[in-house]
Amino acid sequence: MAAIHLIKKHGPGHAPVDKVPGEKDTYTSGYWTISEKTAQLLVGGDIYLHERQLDKSFYGGRIIQAWIEESGEFAGKAVFKFVFSPEHKGVATAQAGWGQEMKLELPPQ
Repeated sequence: MAAIHLIKKHGPGHAPVDKVPGEKDTYTSGYWTISEKTAQLLVGGDIYLHERQLDKSFYGGRIIQAWIEESGEFAGKAVFKFVFSPEHKGVATAQAGWGQEMKLELPPQ
């Protein structure tokens, strides 16, 4: 199963985790530097949001959609739409494989 672990910073200048109006337990998280091909490989997989690499996840869920912003301040950045799941909170991952702000776990192609 595909998964992405992301360092989600808070405060001004950092993209929020936004509730999708009218959709139960559904959120978006952006804006991430990742190719559209890789973002699409993650649809159906898991998203885990962490404050630091060694911290357990504070939020996450199952990715149901991914896209690349086409215009504006975040043009070229990926956004993930996901359904929150309590099982995605408190999940740790090994430090190996982290980049600066993300760790990908993709099945062999």
